[in-house]
Amino acid sequence: MTVSTEDLTRVALGQGHIGAALTLSCAAHWNQSASDWRLMIGQGGGIGLEDGNGTLVASAITLPYARDVAWISMVLVRQDWQRRGLASDLLVQCIEAVESRGLIPALDATPAGEKVYLPLGFVPIFRFQRYELDLGKPAMPQGKGDPSPDPETFEALAALDAEAAGAGRPAILADLVARAPGAVCRLDAPEQGFVLARPGRNAWQIGPLVADSVDGARRLFDRALARAAQRRVFIDVPDGQDAFRRHVEAAGFSPQRPFTRMYKGRDRAFGRPELTFAVAGPELG
Repeated sequence: MTVSTEDLTRVALGQGHIGAALTLSCAAHWNQSASDWRLMIGQGGGIGLEDGNGTLVASAITLPYARDVAWISMVLVRQDWQRRGLASDLLVQCIEAVESRGLIPALDATPAGEKVYLPLGFVPIFRFQRYELDLGKPAMPQGKGDPSPDPETFEALAALDAEAAGAGRPAILADLVARAPGAVCRLDAPEQGFVLARPGRNAWQIGPLVADSVDGARRLFDRALARAAQRRVFIDVPDGQDAFRRHVEAAGFSPQRPFTRMYKGRDRAFGRPELTFAVAGPELG
């Protein structure tokens, strides 16, 4: 029996939807964990669609950052509800919500998604490549490593991230640090740089990685990789960081798939993108 989309109910995603949302991202073979969903729902505005049984069949998230930009991600539709326009409808609702607040909608698109977003007014800003490595076994058990940065150190870390990204996101960084404090690596003054990492459902995600030099970025990457707490490791490297990319490849990483960072209503990057050697991931920007 065919069920009409009119039988779906729009809902605001809350903490009670984490399990159902995780089921959606698992079905898509994405890397997000329950902790990622908890962060995104808690810090952003999530919308979803439920069927007549109260089962979540589609989702989308907006994450407003300080100043000018808001991130759109986690646009997911359960397989049996795909090709009915649900993803496009949710995306338009997210765009309208973001623009009503005077913010620029931003997202990271797969090649297939880019074709959908271009007619909606999104503009390619830069591309990045997801790299993957199978370590065979974790380099370090979770929970081992350095303690969490003190408040002054974290403030400096968040300020450098805001300079690179062009928008502050201290609450998101604080959540990532709290989840994997032993994965935090920093450069000593006068150099500036840091890297964070976090556990995912399928792989350990390295990023963001921000540094004021390629040499510093290489050293941060080496330290972060040595602290990986899962056998599979992901890192998302912007195009243009060629020297750093070669260092990642020399460590054994292989390209998995490309993404394109896109903005609607703006044709250039915020901040100082040359400082970013690894993004936080398509769900966080």
